[in-house]
Amino acid sequence: MLEVQNLSVTARNGTQLLKQISFQIEIGEAVGLTGQSGAGKTTLLKALLGILSGGCQVSGGTIQVDGQSLWALSPRKRRELCGTTLGFIPQNPMTAFDPRLKLGRQMEETLRLRTGVSGKEAVERAEDALYQMGFRDFRVRVRGQGALVQLTAEQFPLAAQRRDELLWRLRLFFREAALDLAPEHLSCYGLIPEEGTPLGEAIHRGEVTLPSEEEERAMYDMALQRLHQAGFMQYEISNFARPGYACAHNLGYWRQVPYLGLGVGAASMLPGRQSGEAYRRRTNVRDLVSYLRQGETGNFAPAEEESITPAEACFETMMLGLRTSEGVSERAFMAMHGVPLEQMYGQRLTALASRGLMEKHGEWWRLTRRGMDVQNAVLVELMEE
Repeated sequence: MLEVQNLSVTARNGTQLLKQISFQIEIGEAVGLTGQSGAGKTTLLKALLGILSGGCQVSGGTIQVDGQSLWALSPRKRRELCGTTLGFIPQNPMTAFDPRLKLGRQMEETLRLRTGVSGKEAVERAEDALYQMGFRDFRVRVRGQGALVQLTAEQFPLAAQRRDELLWRLRLFFREAALDLAPEHLSCYGLIPEEGTPLGEAIHRGEVTLPSEEEERAMYDMALQRLHQAGFMQYEISNFARPGYACAHNLGYWRQVPYLGLGVGAASMLPGRQSGEAYRRRTNVRDLVSYLRQGETGNFAPAEEESITPAEACFETMMLGLRTSEGVSERAFMAMHGVPLEQMYGQRLTALASRGLMEKHGEWWRLTRRGMDVQNAVLVELMEE
């Protein structure tokens, strides 16, 4: 029997995520836990297994399994308990299986380590599990300490159907894992695998498949909906914050506020020093020894330096400002560049607005929801003479 009494969980910032939760579950009893996204369902399950993350911690209460206090057990005994008496199936498929290993090997290895059965018996149980999932024509061969699962061509359509399940699980993971941490700010950028990284190599070998553009679009739309329901405002295409928690550094960058970077490889944007120069970008040397030597001489010569012309600065104001939900202010544009926004981009903005990609509210020009989806195409049109 699982018995929980007055369980409380607190986030790193002191926010109470769970407050005095009590319940008990008898052997053979099935219990469903429901609630709005962010209510703490996943947090509760993780607390039961002692796998809270992100600075969250149990701040009160007791958990007993078959009369044993979970906190009184040694870490080793608790690990033995998890996976035998207590189990947890994560919502995120990326944490359910290791993409570097064959599925059959992972199933066999888990069974062998958790139940103590022989490799042969573990393979037999893995075969039974695959059959229950709907796979029929397959072979499981023992290979070293693991197993290799081979599917026939007829099984691949079933495997392809798992892509929808993947998207569904990612939706659940986002709602329950990210929001359960009670953050004030979330940045939601699309994943760009870098060459030479383990993930990049796995994708190159065909071992990992990234979501399609349609699936990525659906994930982004889901994020917009769920974060709005959770009280977040979208202040930039990929950034969301609760009221009063928008990132001041990010906003300064998008509004072209000058900044000074100090340290190895740091970047700066400084006002122009000569005629025909709106501002200047510079990057410090990226080698620590060279940077320290510069400090000894007092000559901090940049590794890279770029002069931005007034015309380039005008376009950057549009490019950066249109990433934000507020857009670009005609008054701020005039104060910054000394030329009216209408004079620079008026006809093109009007044309984009007629196609539902731009809209004007008072002195502010901003992208519509549809315009945000094709922001790059909008910027290309603004660049055209």
